Order: sequence, then structure tokens, then C-alpha cells
Amino acid sequence: MEDDKEDKSINITTQSTYTKDDQLLITNTNWKLEKEWKRSFTLVDAEGQDISDIPETGKAGVFCISLENLSPLLQSGHTYKLYTVAFPRDPQKAMLVKIARQLVCTVKVK
Repeated sequence: MEDDKEDKSINITTQSTYTKDDQLLITNTNWKLEKEWKRSFTLVDAEGQDISDIPETGKAGVFCISLENLSPLLQSGHTYKLYTVAFPRDPQKAMLVKIARQLVCTVKVK
């Protein structure tokens, strides 16, 4: 499943200053179908180390991080991967589920 996502990528250009509108914004369009599930997104480097979680905003299904906060964690010329995981909100059900991350896309930093 990851192979078909390898071709999906976004580019981020690092710069010295950002406005408040410069953000990495993720919208989960299936959030209404996933009300019983908790989803998260994480940016990972080439060695598999977590670089940053992309926090959920106050709006359902919307995740966002400012580029001002994210860019110091990134290196120009490197490629990162954005993964998502989902697990049941019910703790009893969560104990029974094996959590597997899924590749959303690659993130290329220029």
C-alpha cells in the first residue's frame, strides 16, 4: 500500500520568516465516518525518527502545524514521510487492535 503513496508528494520551501498563514494543513475528509476512531499524523525522517506530530485543531478532522514551528526541524534537500494512524477511541477496543501506520505522502524540503 505504501508504494502507491510514494508518488504522492508535497514540497516545502524553507525561508527565514513566515506569516501566521504559512501552515501545513491536513484535512481528513472521512472524519464523519471515523467518529469512533482517533487519528493522528506524524512527520518522519529518512531514518524513521519522528520529527513532529501534526496536532489536531479545534475543528473535527483538521490537523495543522505552522511552518514557523516546523521549519527549524527540517533540513533543506531532505525528504520526509507523512504517516497517519487511527485507533479506536474506546480503550477496551483499542487493546484489541493492532495499530499500523499508513503512508500519506512524502514531503520534500527545498
